[in-house]
Amino acid sequence: MKNMRFSRIALQLGLTSLGLILAHAPLSAADVKGSVTTQWIGFPDSEPQNHSYGRSATLNLELYQRFEQAEFVADMIARLDDKDSGRRNLDATDAYVKTYLSELELYAGNRKIFWGKVESKNIVDVINQRDASANSGQTEKLGALSFSAEKYFDETELQFFFLPGFNTKTYNDADSHPSTGLAFAAPEFERKDGKKADELAARFSGYYGGLDYALSGFYGTARDPIISPKADGKLRPYYAMQRSIGVEGQYTSEAVLLKLEVLFGKQGPSDFFAAVTGVEKTLYAVWDTQWDAGLIGEVQFDDRPQVANELFGVVGVRLLLNDPQDTNFLVLHSSDREYDQTLLSLKGSRRLSESLFLEVNGSFFNARTPSSSFGMLSDDDQISAQLKWFF
Repeated sequence: MKNMRFSRIALQLGLTSLGLILAHAPLSAADVKGSVTTQWIGFPDSEPQNHSYGRSATLNLELYQRFEQAEFVADMIARLDDKDSGRRNLDATDAYVKTYLSELELYAGNRKIFWGKVESKNIVDVINQRDASANSGQTEKLGALSFSAEKYFDETELQFFFLPGFNTKTYNDADSHPSTGLAFAAPEFERKDGKKADELAARFSGYYGGLDYALSGFYGTARDPIISPKADGKLRPYYAMQRSIGVEGQYTSEAVLLKLEVLFGKQGPSDFFAAVTGVEKTLYAVWDTQWDAGLIGEVQFDDRPQVANELFGVVGVRLLLNDPQDTNFLVLHSSDREYDQTLLSLKGSRRLSESLFLEVNGSFFNARTPSSSFGMLSDDDQISAQLKWFF
């Protein structure tokens, strides 16, 4: 990878040249849309003298511009928080140019990529960094600068990615959460180029009969750091090198989905293995209504040092009311028998009007062992509500 630094220079020159070409190319009117989100977060178990609530506002702008032989896509986020400076950020989750070369689709710029099949934890989703300060679990991502090529066949797709570095994880302020608002030291890296070290990834995916499958490879830096305490009381994130193979599968049989994700390889000097497997069954017109319910059961295993514990069982229910307001609910319950700890996650959303959307989330931790991963989060139960206005 030492000899790949020229690729970063070539990528920058390519983006500049492409920008000059597009600046003089015939174009249609740009499509611009966006949203404004206000969010309130409360911590019901925190002591009154501690930070027990938070308020934030997020502006999201989306731009689509079509040229004669290319497309430009941008999705930019600006977020402000009244108390948590860790949540005050500006990021282009998408800001890329897409063009074509024969039957290849070429992309250059920031992109948000999703890989995975299961519901509770997508271990094969290794391209983008998570935005941990967004207070939305694993759903929010930061953009990843990349140059990629994609080729579609009849029922398969092949993707190649070159990434000139990655984003480190964002964290909340030291005083923003009752338990998890901890002070972090500057990150350390196994690779000498740190977050600017070059990375490679590839994925082959397809569909055969009722089976949706994918095989991927990654050579770069693990997105989740190993956290360890320092002598001054701060936490040190350490980003290890990762070389991994990912396997995905989802088999559809009428109202039943069988899902699997496997990730294995090396992280630092050690081998690792992680897997998530489960089933989801859809019940139509429950209780003689127009509602549909999805019953979810999954098992997680992960022996990497940065995970909370090796083995978790997850059960859940997804409820779709199928009404004009697009009302839906998701409840997930994760349990770890070894340390007798659980996590209950709740999510509900409803469209209040054509341009106004309401979402409510809750996370509730329970652990009998204070030193366990969830025991240390005993004061971090949280409830959040957000209103999103689209324009």
